[in-house]
Amino acid sequence: MLTAWGGKQVMVTPMSRLSADRSWRSRLDLGKLGQPRNLDSVSFDDMHRWIRQVYERGGINTISWHVDNPTSRKGAWDKTAAVKDILPGGPGHDYFMLQLDEVAKFLNACE
Repeated sequence: MLTAWGGKQVMVTPMSRLSADRSWRSRLDLGKLGQPRNLDSVSFDDMHRWIRQVYERGGINTISWHVDNPTSRKGAWDKTAAVKDILPGGPGHDYFMLQLDEVAKFLNACE
């Protein structure tokens, strides 16, 4: 949910609605990283801005990553066994490492 705070548009999460101080925490998901919007249809560009806003106010950003299954390449909730495939030498290892690189790029861009 978006709201205005201090003249700026910021993300308000269910947790932050419990407090009058909406500036100090955010909860965002990196699912579908590499696309314009995450699995909740939130723009990754907006996320960068919100993460910075919360940080600048001394807040806490919590970030989850519901990654697509690296074996089946289907959604995060696909139950195809994948752990053995992403280990070094496994058929999905390189693909999974590329996904981790995307997470690192996103997080580094938050500075």
